[in-house]
Amino acid sequence: MKSVSIIIPAYNEESVLENTVESYYKYFKGKNIDFEIIIIPNNCRDKTPEIAEILSKKHKEIKVKNIPEKVGKGGAVLEGFKIAKKELLCYVDADNSTKPEMIWKMLNEMDDYDCIMGSRWLKDSKILTKQPLSRRIASRGFNLLVRSLLNLKFTDTQNGGKIFKREIIEKIIDNIDDSSWAFDIGLLYLIKKENGKIKEIPIEWQDSGKSNLKMHKAIPQMFVKILKLRFKH
Repeated sequence: MKSVSIIIPAYNEESVLENTVESYYKYFKGKNIDFEIIIIPNNCRDKTPEIAEILSKKHKEIKVKNIPEKVGKGGAVLEGFKIAKKELLCYVDADNSTKPEMIWKMLNEMDDYDCIMGSRWLKDSKILTKQPLSRRIASRGFNLLVRSLLNLKFTDTQNGGKIFKREIIEKIIDNIDDSSWAFDIGLLYLIKKENGKIKEIPIEWQDSGKSNLKMHKAIPQMFVKILKLRFKH
């Protein structure tokens, strides 16, 4: 039987966290798989940590590690990697934009790969609710930079649904040092350097309309983040 740790980084997600966690719990409870859900509240100013604790008391498969200080999405996911107990390591967004059915679809592709990630931009992908035009333009521009400067030939490095074999994460975890929204590309870049096998698959996805990413700050930072990663490694 496969086993999977589902890590959910959460920054001020009190309005959506319970629904997301319960949907994952109910879906995976009905499958033949050993699983745990790890919620990592980070620098929250709302009731996210309290909601997470209530959920952990309700279901033994749910664990919580609250990080009061700011460590970013990447820092929260890294903490999840460190405390996860299962053979496969997965992280998803707290807003349920990637449904548990899509993660199950990825899990069934894992045997021959070190990483499976969902994509919103493949031929058979379905976007149920689109992002605002400005975010779509920024996303495609960022992807062009990633493909050209880092030679990561993927369509959607930033989608919040990815699964990894524990072995590949253990090889690279000490070299992951970017806790920002650019965390995903650093992770994929290091896996490729280890000759890890990565596959994108089409998924259904919907924009929740709730994002903490400030585009006016993110756009000028894109190029700098990618250059730093390229020259460092």
